[in-house]
Amino acid sequence: MNLIKTFSVILALIMLANPAWCGDSQAFDNYAVSEATHHQNVDILKDYIIKFHARGGAFIVLDTETKDLIDKQFVGSVWEGFPIWSHNALRLFNYAIGLHTGAIKENEKIILNVRDSKLFDRIAKADREAYMKPYIVKDTAMPMTLLLAYIKLFKNADGYLTESQIAKLKSALSENVKTGKATRANVEGASVAGLGSTTDKDKDGKEVYTVFVGEFEANGKNYAIITLLDEPEALQSTYGFNTTGWNTAPMTAEIIKNIGTK
Repeated sequence: MNLIKTFSVILALIMLANPAWCGDSQAFDNYAVSEATHHQNVDILKDYIIKFHARGGAFIVLDTETKDLIDKQFVGSVWEGFPIWSHNALRLFNYAIGLHTGAIKENEKIILNVRDSKLFDRIAKADREAYMKPYIVKDTAMPMTLLLAYIKLFKNADGYLTESQIAKLKSALSENVKTGKATRANVEGASVAGLGSTTDKDKDGKEVYTVFVGEFEANGKNYAIITLLDEPEALQSTYGFNTTGWNTAPMTAEIIKNIGTK
């Protein structure tokens, strides 16, 4: 690690050791989960930050029906206003816009985790801006707003998509967790669906942030979840990869298991 990264990791570890320095504090803040479950989720986040020598990380869990906060934590370099984006989430929203406007036909295959500028070219700029404007500013979002955009898409309260179009998108996200690049987020019995994204922070791609956004079932309810690590490193145990499938995806699975067994 270079000197700046080493200092950042040391600072993150100090923050982890001092609850008062963590975003939102590690003091229990009356979340919907029990105090014990909250602290266990925080420990999971801390373990992954340490394991991957990340500068920070976060998770948020919301009830998809009520949008009530179930649990959340921000640690280190990641805060509630941390500007993020996920090219795969952008791709997902463009599929939705395309299905709504007819630019994409329902019989076309949805391929997640693949960057394709031609897909964006098919979506009118005005249609894209109209749908994404409440959530996206200059192609960035914040963790909470990105999660709320995901809920808006699949709750479909405004009737933006037909039931068959929603089912098509959900099926693609479910398959992505079952057999795609997010298999390490899969939890038996929790019906996990979602997608990950690894976004470069520098030109050579050595520094990234990784995001997983999706939903799951637990205790008879449906929840939406976003997890994030800032500058996780590639490890020998991850075969030299620092992508979301190796870090935020399994971290997500551990948090889902922790919530779902309570």
